[in-house]
Amino acid sequence: MALAKKYRELIPYYSYKIHWSDEDNAYVVAVEELSGCMTHGETMEEAVKMAHEAVEGYLEAWLEDHSDVPEPIAKIKASGQFLVRGNPELHQKLIRKSHQEGYKTLNKFVVDKLEEIVGGGS
Repeated sequence: MALAKKYRELIPYYSYKIHWSDEDNAYVVAVEELSGCMTHGETMEEAVKMAHEAVEGYLEAWLEDHSDVPEPIAKIKASGQFLVRGNPELHQKLIRKSHQEGYKTLNKFVVDKLEEIVGGGS
């Protein structure tokens, strides 16, 4: 089954993690959004080409059991706002901790902590 054009156009937008593997003596590529989708190549260029082919095959197989494909992270629109639900005790602990660390708002405290977790600001 040939992959529909609307899905083929998504292939460059997936998140490709490329690293050199001494064990495999090749560049290994994993696709973040597609669990288990991996390939390799002797050069980075070959690895990327092989990764695009692997994604195409992965998506073809995926569509046999699903009605749509996983969306590339790069295509997800982020507004900068999201709701987090927790219990009241956690909320109180966060307020207390943010004040102890000198924050005037819980929002700024949480944003700073999230940026630490993911490796920096925008």
